[in-house]
Amino acid sequence: MKTLLRLVMLGLIALQPVVAQTAKSRADLYAEIDAELPSNSAGAITAAKLRSVFKNTVASADNGLTDGTGVTTTGTYADPAWITSLSFDKITALPTTLSGYGITDAQPAGALKSDAVIAGRKILWLGDSITDGSSSTNTSVFSFRAMAPKIIGSEFLARFGALAAVNGGVPGDTAAQALARLPALISAHSPQLCHVQLGTNASSSLAQYQADMRAIFDVLRAASIPYTVGLVPPRGASADAASIERTHVYNLWLRNECARQGVPVADTYAALVDSNAAAGTMLAAYDAGDGVHPNNAGHLAMAQRVVDALEQLNPGLPAFVAAPGAPGLVPNVLQSATTGWTAANSGSGTGWSSSISVEAPASDDVLTAGQWFRLAVTNASGSSKTHTRYLGLSPMPAAGDVLLIAYALKQSDGATPGGAVKVEMANGTTVFSVLTESFGVAKPGRYLDVATVPASPSAIRLRLTVTAADGETNVGYLGQVQVWNLTALGMSGEF
Repeated sequence: MKTLLRLVMLGLIALQPVVAQTAKSRADLYAEIDAELPSNSAGAITAAKLRSVFKNTVASADNGLTDGTGVTTTGTYADPAWITSLSFDKITALPTTLSGYGITDAQPAGALKSDAVIAGRKILWLGDSITDGSSSTNTSVFSFRAMAPKIIGSEFLARFGALAAVNGGVPGDTAAQALARLPALISAHSPQLCHVQLGTNASSSLAQYQADMRAIFDVLRAASIPYTVGLVPPRGASADAASIERTHVYNLWLRNECARQGVPVADTYAALVDSNAAAGTMLAAYDAGDGVHPNNAGHLAMAQRVVDALEQLNPGLPAFVAAPGAPGLVPNVLQSATTGWTAANSGSGTGWSSSISVEAPASDDVLTAGQWFRLAVTNASGSSKTHTRYLGLSPMPAAGDVLLIAYALKQSDGATPGGAVKVEMANGTTVFSVLTESFGVAKPGRYLDVATVPASPSAIRLRLTVTAADGETNVGYLGQVQVWNLTALGMSGEF
């Protein structure tokens, strides 16, 4: 009788859904059957008694119930083909918490900055007197930290307007001293990017320098701040042998450590070194005169290497302008001709000239459609000469309107630190926003920027200004130019 009942019970399981509560083994199930249906009760099996047997029972790992009528959170199922027959209309609600989905190690909100991947709104320059730029003629103009954002040319920081920079360069600082200052700098300024340029001032030992630099890297990573590292610049020819050797040793370690950690390196050593000097000393043309600090030209060479490293953190911008059309405010977006480019000034002095034209892009250009508008300024002799051309916007935006400006830009090779290219927004002849300013050679690229129209607008213009130093021709190229009135489009908060 017991055997028959067991067969009946196992066969009837598929007929009655089971409430998943406390799992019971096969032995427990049989014991309950025996208790509820004693052998002398033949012929008295009722549906109520069957239900009472199965109430609070559930399949478990050792009872072999694999027909979909029970659920268990322990053990395993062999070949559970019944899963395919489950009916999803039985699911009446979804979990309301991450733990309800079995996720117990989720990252809490705010643990990572939303702009931890390079945003570029504020950069901390951490270093010593070279970072401070104390050997340049004007630290706010010709230090590498001042020139790098101006020549970075493209997708990087331009989207967010003028780069907010924190000068964390303190003359005489070692890596240990910079490390001690770093937490306070982060707390006070909340930078989203950092460039580390340390090692000119000797630490007490190589091991100490390594420990301090690793600690700096740890602090930046803990704060979710992407960073780049500059190699130690070479010493001048008059430097002592110990200083020259220490520079080589520090740089050897930095190259290896940064490669191991996947950190972009700015080769500011190669930027300044005299390749013909056996000891690897600084090129005389870059030496400010003390054998330690670079001059203006040296800072420019450093800035170009720093830009190379920073751009490794940059995901890049798409080409926002592929074809002309509304609702933009610039009609000649692809520069099919020089139409619309009006001279803002006629220049001054003698021995200089300017010209405008359109030029087809090279095969490897950042320009993906149309042609370049080309503004060339030649300065035969004398002080720097500047010429400006502008495009008027139509329809005219109103005071307080937020404008989105997209363009591609490049600058001719061979320009000196005295030459510059600027892209500006002006109200009549008054500039209210410098979108991009490059000294030396701007790295070609695509820009995206935002500007707000000032009070009492009379004629809002997009300007290209080119300055040529004594004896040079400087050329600025602008292409795929467009301006949108985000306020009019209902998108003023989007960028």
